[in-house]
Amino acid sequence: MIKVTNIISSTKMKHIFVITLLILSTLVTRADRVVIPATRDVVTKTFGETKIELIRDGRNRLKPVIYEFLVYRGDEILSKLKNVYFEKVYASKDNRFFLGVSNYGLPGTAYVIFDADGNLIREVKHKHSAQQYTRKSVTIIREWYNEKKPEVVFDIRNTLDGVSIISSKGHRIHLLK
Repeated sequence: MIKVTNIISSTKMKHIFVITLLILSTLVTRADRVVIPATRDVVTKTFGETKIELIRDGRNRLKPVIYEFLVYRGDEILSKLKNVYFEKVYASKDNRFFLGVSNYGLPGTAYVIFDADGNLIREVKHKHSAQQYTRKSVTIIREWYNEKKPEVVFDIRNTLDGVSIISSKGHRIHLLK
């Protein structure tokens, strides 16, 4: 009789333990919820003769959100890339080179470096980035650069030799190395 009671109480304890773990895990997990509006948003930035257009299209609910990045000279499209998006763009003093950066996890772009002719010099996605994040959530937050004081520096001699930015930890990161 003692053995049966021990088994019953042991089984009850296992159930209580499992339920407690499930409750605690929901409190500890910091998942974020992505809500993309069912609209087409276009952000346009102009630097001299170069126009940059960023498109996020969430109107078709049956397909994933469409992200596009376009580079124009006048009305001529020089470059069009899908699944590239960033929130901030910085230009060299002569508007020949650009750095687009993102602390946002969708569609995954950490940074892109490109020129005024629409040539992509480097694209790095968050999943391939060697950057260390100061804040990171399941989907959205990927904080790696200092948004308030990025202090972007373009090292240009005859061509682009380097681009650097201040990290969210406060040190300078060289993005072409």
